[in-house]
Amino acid sequence: MDVEIGGTNITGHYQDYKKTGNWISYFPTGQIYIIEEFKNGLKNGLHLKMNQRGYIELQASYTNDSLDGKYTEFRLGGKPALIEHYSMGQLDGKKEVYYERGQLQEESNYRLGQKDGVAKWYDENGKLVAEYTYSNGEFDGLQKTYYPND
Repeated sequence: MDVEIGGTNITGHYQDYKKTGNWISYFPTGQIYIIEEFKNGLKNGLHLKMNQRGYIELQASYTNDSLDGKYTEFRLGGKPALIEHYSMGQLDGKKEVYYERGQLQEESNYRLGQKDGVAKWYDENGKLVAEYTYSNGEFDGLQKTYYPND
């Protein structure tokens, strides 16, 4: 089935009135915009979003319409901007945020959607500037801030 919504073409299949299999959305130019997998009308599997230059902007995995697994946002040229891990729609595992030039800016851990464990922040030169400990989303224990030697 092909559908056009606001100049964007979408192709995909229905089974028992529910989306199933691969669904692909296209830019008006004909280039692929989004590729999604569905099962019984729900997102299940790979989700890719591209920009008009053909670079992947976002890659995610879904189970029953909830983020489940690795979620990555990319900068132009393919460098990651954000990497997160989900379990049934909640942040669960390591989260990494990157500066524009690709250096690690923040790394933290999540459990059941809450920051949990040590979170670290870095400057653009890769030097550790802060280290905080969390438990269930709240500060817990030692909090450290590092200052450069002058």
